Amino acid sequence: MNFSSFPFFSTAVAVIVTWALFAILCSFVHEAIVQVLAERGRFMKMYLSKQLKDLPNGFNWASLLYMNGPVSLLTRDPAKPTNDISPRRFAESIVLTAGEIHAVKMKAGANFQSGYSNPVLHNLKMALAVLHPSDVTLLLRNCLSSAEAKAGSLNGKPDEAAVYNHLLQNVEDWFSDFTGRMTLWYKKKTRKRLFLIAAVISCIINLDSINVFSFYRDNPVAATAMIDYYQKNQASLEALAARADTMKVIVVDEKQRDSVTMSVKKYAESIKLTQPADSFLKEMKNLQKSLALPVGTDHSILQEWGQKKETDGFIFWFWKLLGIVITGFTASFGAPFWFDVLRKIYSRSK
Repeated sequence: MNFSSFPFFSTAVAVIVTWALFAILCSFVHEAIVQVLAERGRFMKMYLSKQLKDLPNGFNWASLLYMNGPVSLLTRDPAKPTNDISPRRFAESIVLTAGEIHAVKMKAGANFQSGYSNPVLHNLKMALAVLHPSDVTLLLRNCLSSAEAKAGSLNGKPDEAAVYNHLLQNVEDWFSDFTGRMTLWYKKKTRKRLFLIAAVISCIINLDSINVFSFYRDNPVAATAMIDYYQKNQASLEALAARADTMKVIVVDEKQRDSVTMSVKKYAESIKLTQPADSFLKEMKNLQKSLALPVGTDHSILQEWGQKKETDGFIFWFWKLLGIVITGFTASFGAPFWFDVLRKIYSRSK
């Protein structure tokens, strides 16, 4: 659809495209901070520690998970815990951890009869018999009971392979639900930080939404050029927005997680951020010059400080501050949100 025949609509769409591009920039900045601080891993460990704290038994299952078993192999630096814990790896780890608790072996003794020849199932059964009732032990007990009911018997005995597979699946389902809730918590935290990052960058490059709207309104050719840029690069921009999506706690594809070494993985993570970010910044700079958009370090609002007359200074800075707050608020939604809005606009205009 040609938006040039609808000036106000064309202006609004151009502003949304600008918000989407700026949101990508803010996401790159935030992602750099997150990677340096290993924030996702620490965030996941913190919430797992809250969820898996076992007061009746006097220990924390999350601490045991990060110290032992498959999860501990995913990171070499305890200060930077991994966030690449797949549901299957979590399920395997917590089931193994239950049977490796020293206090369980001491209390149960070597003669404990579980009815299972599978050592993992035997140890889990033993742990559930010895440990005090708690939220975590109740979860594992329910998962095991459900697995036993689903598996049935084989030659008059429990089908242990089926029991184990169903048990892992039940724990996986719980972990997937937990990570879904955790992602919502992480998004709330990310949105606050994106707002602050956007507000700071907006001050540096003078990306005032009210000023940008006025510019596109008074320069319809620039508005049309911005829309044309989006239309020509829609696929690549949406892919970049998805790649720069910084609101996810788990960001590594599970199929790739175990197929690379730690060194290769770290290298891939570094170039995944820097290469597209550098290319994007160069492209945005060229776009800004071609449209003569009044943004950039040359237009920083810090340079406007003190240049306004006292009579209109308050009014000027009120609208400037409001425009920056609007920009920060829009960036807090993330780039994928605005590209989704643009897709809906174009789908309904056809």
